[in-house]
Amino acid sequence: LKIIAELNEKSASKTTPVGGNAFALPFKSETFDLVFHQGLLEHFREEEGILAENARVLKSGGYAIVDVPQRWHIYTVIKHILIAFDKWFAGWEKEFSLGQLEKKLRKYGLEPVDFYAEWMYPCLGYRMMREALWKVGIRLPLIPFKIPVLHRVRRSIRSWLKYRRICTYTGISVGVIGKKAG
Repeated sequence: LKIIAELNEKSASKTTPVGGNAFALPFKSETFDLVFHQGLLEHFREEEGILAENARVLKSGGYAIVDVPQRWHIYTVIKHILIAFDKWFAGWEKEFSLGQLEKKLRKYGLEPVDFYAEWMYPCLGYRMMREALWKVGIRLPLIPFKIPVLHRVRRSIRSWLKYRRICTYTGISVGVIGKKAG
């Protein structure tokens, strides 16, 4: 909330920060045209109460964009090993498949109208190599040097793939856009 206040001082656009409980939002029903969250649901064992609140505060015809870690990724295996050894930076966390997330949204009257997948930037292989080399005193940049023509080709391919359902199984996260009837 402090960061938002500082940004408001520097910007012509103003944001009103509101603290609250994701399971009991401090807003009237049908208040918003859009609800968005990223990196939220996976930290709750009973996440469906959050989705019920999302649907409650959305106006008829409004959209919810829900972005979560994707279940079928090697990163997920690594994450669960680290969680088991209490070494995961984010504590306990779970993940969802695209189908699971769509089903959960439908349960609360949010019909999926679109989806997407996102990949790691830089990729997991580079990140793992960077961490391993760091331990032996070799420092790689946080973001690797990009060869412009190859970077453009790779970005084009990823942009095309991110909206193909089969490719959601290769992304680190998936998102679903659900529309409230009305």
